Amino acid sequence: MSDPGRRHSWRPLPPRRCLLLLTALVVAACGGSGSLQPSVGASVRESSLPTATAASATTTANPTTTAYPSRGSIVVEVALGSKAEGLVYAFGSLWVTHPDAGRVSRVDPATRQVVATIPVPGMPIPIAASTDAVWVGSYSSGKLSRIDPTTNKVVATADVLGGSPASINVVGDELWVASHGFNGARIFGLESMKSSDSVEIGPAPGFAVVDGSTIWYPCYGSTTIARVDIVSHKITATVAGGTSPVYAVAFAGSIWVADHSQGRVTRIDSNTGRGVASIDVPGSMLYGMAPLGGVLWVASTYQRALFAIDPATNSVIARIDLPGTPYQVLAVDDKLWVALADKGSVALVAP
Repeated sequence: MSDPGRRHSWRPLPPRRCLLLLTALVVAACGGSGSLQPSVGASVRESSLPTATAASATTTANPTTTAYPSRGSIVVEVALGSKAEGLVYAFGSLWVTHPDAGRVSRVDPATRQVVATIPVPGMPIPIAASTDAVWVGSYSSGKLSRIDPTTNKVVATADVLGGSPASINVVGDELWVASHGFNGARIFGLESMKSSDSVEIGPAPGFAVVDGSTIWYPCYGSTTIARVDIVSHKITATVAGGTSPVYAVAFAGSIWVADHSQGRVTRIDSNTGRGVASIDVPGSMLYGMAPLGGVLWVASTYQRALFAIDPATNSVIARIDLPGTPYQVLAVDDKLWVALADKGSVALVAP
């Protein structure tokens, strides 16, 4: 793999059809009847774990979207034929999941051509890469698939008990697969593809990020971000983070979490586990994020734009308008790849 660190996975299923699906799951997870009702929600709230409140952090309010200088340009847009969702850069290629088509596209970033189309069972959304494989989770079928990059074929699958894989993180020789049905993460061996343990996290875990010996899970079905110790598999802190925290990245000594319902990004000190800033971003439906060029780029699906946050001031300083609705964002070298869901394409953007 060229750089397994440059990856992000899952999404809260923005517009329309998919958003309705997630809403139903979250309602069930947060107290509806049936097997989706989690026991972890109460245990986290009632515990004595250290908790930071976002309200105590500095909030930076932004005026209107037109107040930010426009910058950047679209280098190229690569049509892929169906809704584009998850992104990972590995083995010299860009890998894109297509949940509505049940496939993964492999794109050569140099020629900007699709070099392989790989059928994947179910509704593929989260994607990640290890040193010798690409891993895909199918939200609808509860399957984990292993793709061999030398043959561009699925060579093995495993069941994710609890169903609905939402994010995938490669952690050493383990694969942490978060699931909405389970409201936690199943831990698989990379070679065996067998689940050795699990961690209860909270309602509807979103895109997690590994930071040293910890992994941070925003919980879209609640208002919290959980910090999990990788060795002990225990939650060591919970942090308040908006109304629907969904996407986390590590940058500038902090964990940054995008809120899907509000136009807000929460900044957390990765050492103390405390919220230090709450930053307003134009529009709601925030989604993917990627650091590049000393700033953090945040995708705003309703604004159809990327917004740059300056970590020195905790404020938005610029925007890049896009030709479609952005979901995930990936930094490769000095440019950004953006999945444009409604266009069924990926755009290469020069900030």
